[in-house]
Amino acid sequence: MIRKASRCGVMIVRIGLPEPRPCLRLFCDGNHTPDLTGLENVFGYVKILGKGPSRSGTSNGTRWWVQDKFGDKRLIDAKSLFSGNSRGLAARKNSGLGFSKLSEYNAAFRHVKAIVDKKCRDYSLYFRMKLYKKWDPRSNGLSIGQSAQLVVQWMRETDQAKPGLSWQLHVLKTKKYPYGFFGPNGIMWRHKMDRHDQDLLDLISEFSNKKWKEFIEQENRRRDNV
Repeated sequence: MIRKASRCGVMIVRIGLPEPRPCLRLFCDGNHTPDLTGLENVFGYVKILGKGPSRSGTSNGTRWWVQDKFGDKRLIDAKSLFSGNSRGLAARKNSGLGFSKLSEYNAAFRHVKAIVDKKCRDYSLYFRMKLYKKWDPRSNGLSIGQSAQLVVQWMRETDQAKPGLSWQLHVLKTKKYPYGFFGPNGIMWRHKMDRHDQDLLDLISEFSNKKWKEFIEQENRRRDNV
């Protein structure tokens, strides 16, 4: 009688794993492959759905079906998950979901360049704008492009990615920063067709939490009576 091969089952502790996971390999030679099935909010993805077909022609071609934050199902190499090469920051190419980092990068690059580059045609309009020190090429030792990448990284990490193709980056103008603050809590996306809302966004950004809640309650009552 031929015995059915059993899985290795050794519990694996590895950087990137929130908990020890059993090795799923058969006839394991010590090169363990942890079972990622069911893990949630890891490697930048919503959930690891299950093991996918292995990549042929490689010594360790394990791949996993994952669900990204755009609601799309994707097949990702285990190596890319653990190395950080695949982090779920952008939607799968040609998926029609989400928006590429490129559009966010271009918006960030244009603003940083206009603030710091005297040769930029928009410099006269932006040079008074306050730029967050960590994003400022004049103080962080990075190029304008590298600084723009930091802006995109912040957008993704704080779930403030560009909502759609028809949205534009807006820098809030407040009493503290009348010319705008290009930094955390100072920038947001607005629909480019709603230009008349720009002043409103600037106004409500300075509302206290109490005043904001009162405004929402009052507006809800008004709408309920329309």
